[in-house]
Amino acid sequence: MGNEHKINVMQCRSTYTTGGGPDKTALLVAEKANPDKFNVILMYMRGASDKEFQIATWARERGLIVYEVLEHGKFDFDNLKEINRIIREHKIAIYHARDYKTCFFGFLLGLIHPRMKLVFTAHGWIIEGMKSKLYTWLNMVSLKRYQRIIAVSKATKQIMVNSGIDESKIEVVYNAIDVDLWRRDRVDSTLRSELNIPPNAKIVGVVGRLSAEKAISTTLEVAKNVIHERPDTFFVLVGDGPCRQEVEENIRNLGLMENVFLLGFRKDAQNVYAGLDLFLSTSLTEGIPNTVLEAMAMEVPVVHTAVGGVPEMIEDGVDGILCNVGDVDGISKAVLSVLNNEDTAAQLRKNGRQTTCNRFSFTARMRAVESIYEQVAAS
Repeated sequence: MGNEHKINVMQCRSTYTTGGGPDKTALLVAEKANPDKFNVILMYMRGASDKEFQIATWARERGLIVYEVLEHGKFDFDNLKEINRIIREHKIAIYHARDYKTCFFGFLLGLIHPRMKLVFTAHGWIIEGMKSKLYTWLNMVSLKRYQRIIAVSKATKQIMVNSGIDESKIEVVYNAIDVDLWRRDRVDSTLRSELNIPPNAKIVGVVGRLSAEKAISTTLEVAKNVIHERPDTFFVLVGDGPCRQEVEENIRNLGLMENVFLLGFRKDAQNVYAGLDLFLSTSLTEGIPNTVLEAMAMEVPVVHTAVGGVPEMIEDGVDGILCNVGDVDGISKAVLSVLNNEDTAAQLRKNGRQTTCNRFSFTARMRAVESIYEQVAAS
């Protein structure tokens, strides 16, 4: 199929350093889209002072077309000129936004390019706090001009509908991962030897941004309980973020320095997962977290709070264990039930992998997204 018949799509993100789940998804869309039907380019808005930005490098390593648009403030409207130039150069037919800022810019750019279609993926829909309420209001205004909205879970869709978004525009497409890449048998983990953790000790991993909604203070309270019952348990926190200093102080105040490792961002995520005996999240809110899918695909038992779309991913007691938000005692018991019972752990490992392959494979997700692109382009 010639280029003139392909649909030109731009994946748009405002992000930082190593990003998160939405950035992985945008990269995979650009990499896995049917090349006979789509030309997909990546556009990342990132802070001009962000010297640790790595996502564009990863994109180029995969042979993808990527643009970095530098921000010198919260809303640097000079960026509109640069993004407009990219749209014109690549004759973009579909602008796909993945956060409040690129959503708002898409709204403005849609006024300049009325024939360009607008698609938005809601990876989450947080409305607590004045700052988040402002962002939600911006989304509400902007999304009136969008042709299609992708929600990553039924729970996210319902929150959006309750907020006043037109339900007919919203389609649920679950997050997904490359299950052939995320396989435990591909990795011989070095995590245990790197951290000098004894062979028979247990390792609980927490993977994600160190930010308020992840409730790391609850995680550390759970760690204290678990380590009290099983002193041979070690916790590794993988990720960085605005709460890092607070987390470091909590680790010291709880006397957990010997058993809790704060590793920061790690590029070798598969190596990390393959070294874990359990994945834990005490998060307050989620969409469909990629980290959970990665853990399940890597055959790591998952204990997670029953928030957002997580109950749509995990059947409690079958392929993971769900707990109530803030229930330190309940979460601690759930973690210990896995660490102390190999039969339980083995069942969760097997079923978690099977669930991910059956329901959250990126190949199936990509076909669903491509169908949306084709429908929107033809409308």
